[in-house]
Amino acid sequence: MPAEIPLTLIIADYSKQDSVADCFGNLSSWAPPKIVVSSNFHLKDHLRDDFSSKFILFESNSIYQLWKRGLKASKTQWNLLITSNEIVAGQLKRSVENQIKNIPATEELYKLKKKVIFLKKVLKYPLEWPAEFPSCLIFIPQTGNLSFEPGSYHSSPCLPGELIHFNESTLGNSLQEIARLAEIEADRIAQTSGSLNLAILIIKAILKLGKEIFNNMFLKKGFREGYEGIIFSILGGAVPILGLLRYFEKYVRSGRQIKDQLNSVKKILIIKLRGLGDAVIATSVIRNIDKLMPSVSISVLTFNFCKPLFEN
Repeated sequence: MPAEIPLTLIIADYSKQDSVADCFGNLSSWAPPKIVVSSNFHLKDHLRDDFSSKFILFESNSIYQLWKRGLKASKTQWNLLITSNEIVAGQLKRSVENQIKNIPATEELYKLKKKVIFLKKVLKYPLEWPAEFPSCLIFIPQTGNLSFEPGSYHSSPCLPGELIHFNESTLGNSLQEIARLAEIEADRIAQTSGSLNLAILIIKAILKLGKEIFNNMFLKKGFREGYEGIIFSILGGAVPILGLLRYFEKYVRSGRQIKDQLNSVKKILIIKLRGLGDAVIATSVIRNIDKLMPSVSISVLTFNFCKPLFEN
């Protein structure tokens, strides 16, 4: 590989499976330096014999955030982004080496074709669950500065060769992965749909559910895979609904949504329709709100005989 066009392999470790050893074994004879980003501190033990690898401990369940953290530590313009449950086939390695001989004028992304193994079966068709960012070869003119946002990038060109993706081997592991994707979907909803009401979010989630199942089951011919393809399609379709439920639990019911938007609150109405004892207890709450939010107008709805307590 030409030294004047360097490449760094950035490996995001998020999988609960013990597949990282196979990934490192596949890459051990390949020259580029490697950066492994993981929230698992014990993973560092796997790197003791690989002096070309750098380990970064980073807490996140997002593959995109793991890769982004690894890119900050990269010293090269060309970077290959993969996960710890993926193996780079020989033809793909040669395609990568040929591609990095060219220097694009701007930031470029090249997707990697995947051969997916799900429930211990090699799938014939390219089924994939909703991904926040694809495994890819990426060129960044200014090292460490990633401007690509999360997305599928369906129109991006693919390199010749295959990336072998070891998906979950059991139904239990698959449900854990769906829960991880739902958590990411919940955070995405919170960041991008804060002004939408719940009814609109439910409609959008149902439409995405139908779209995911239809794409994997029919457009990508998942029904031809039999049991594995049907399970894959159903679980993938569940992500939007589970993500919405997790969003409601994490951001709405917990009060986090209000907490994050305290500055926008102008008026507060406190309804207290019980006896004097409860009214006395409520006065301490009102004082705390007044200290926390001094610019907010506080009103109280209560019985007439409790009115003097709140006026004072």
